[in-house]
Amino acid sequence: MTVILALIAIAFLLIFVHNVKSFNNLPWLDASEQKKTSVFCPSVSIIVAARNEADIIERTLVSLQRIDYPDFEIILINDQSSDDTAEIAALIAAKDSRLSIIDSEDLPSGWIGKSWALHQGVKHARGEWLLFTDADCIHHPQSLRIAMTLVFDSELDFVSIIPKLEQVNSGGKLIMPAYVTLLGTFFPLGKLNVHPKKALAAGGFILVKRSIYQAVGGHFAIRGSLLDDVSLARRAKADGYSVWTGLTRDLVATRPYHSLKAIWVALGRHAFDLMERSVMRVIIFLIGLMLMVGLPMVGLVVSAVSMSLLVLILATVSVGVMILVGIGSTKLLGIGWLWGLILPIGFLLYGGIVVTAVVQFWRGKLVWSGRQYGR
Repeated sequence: MTVILALIAIAFLLIFVHNVKSFNNLPWLDASEQKKTSVFCPSVSIIVAARNEADIIERTLVSLQRIDYPDFEIILINDQSSDDTAEIAALIAAKDSRLSIIDSEDLPSGWIGKSWALHQGVKHARGEWLLFTDADCIHHPQSLRIAMTLVFDSELDFVSIIPKLEQVNSGGKLIMPAYVTLLGTFFPLGKLNVHPKKALAAGGFILVKRSIYQAVGGHFAIRGSLLDDVSLARRAKADGYSVWTGLTRDLVATRPYHSLKAIWVALGRHAFDLMERSVMRVIIFLIGLMLMVGLPMVGLVVSAVSMSLLVLILATVSVGVMILVGIGSTKLLGIGWLWGLILPIGFLLYGGIVVTAVVQFWRGKLVWSGRQYGR
């Protein structure tokens, strides 16, 4: 046990150093830090897929209407909502010719609902550039102009901004530090934009040139992926296009998950796809998670029973560095550092999310926005 504990302590120390470097080099794009904006303003079609978003769709559309940009349209695809989403949007559209509402056709076999909705939206778009955003994302008036400035200044083809969570509830504070830690461990976040293969994106803000979107196959090419945003970015990077992904403190915000159950469902939706639907990867991940998280806890108990000072030191170091990693993630999330103290619980909960997602996928009962998906 002492050898394994020593290896775990070293592993957590390496993760800590890696994540500190990575988090310190994260790319940010904020309205508060922009000194200039581009004079180039090509036409943009903002495309939003909405399914049962009556509680927030008005706020989202109003924020899009207030975007400070000379040439844009808003296309909202009503993805067969059963609430008042379409009616609320129609009232807003009646007063703004830039906004059009499209009712989604029936979902074809093999398609994920959101990708199908966005695919239809593109067919009605006239813009030279496409901005895909979620129905629960609130935009700063300068979001599009600042993103377009980055496009032209850095000669980019694909820009994605990860929205800021407006606030994080207790369930989110419990799980999200573990999720962010895992992302930071397996994705080179600080060097993501220069990495030759790996790509990440967030559906809340994806700005891509229309010709490039079509060249990589658009949403048709990723129609069965539950990880549509990342899949689109991966295809763009794989085809040699320049992809930039960063975070923001103020350009785009998304509402928080209101319960632990909501977070469980949201993260579970793409947990299996993050592992490329490989059962072997899931098994390796779970074994590694149990060893990395569980064994140090067991070591503390064993050291108390056996009075082994070496086991106690190694187990304590492992747990201590694990907590330091968690505190680093809480800082990135903007939540209290004390939530980092219970990072092990967050790890175990995310392990449960992964197991649940795999079981539901194989049973054909993985739920997203009221629809069931699976093999």
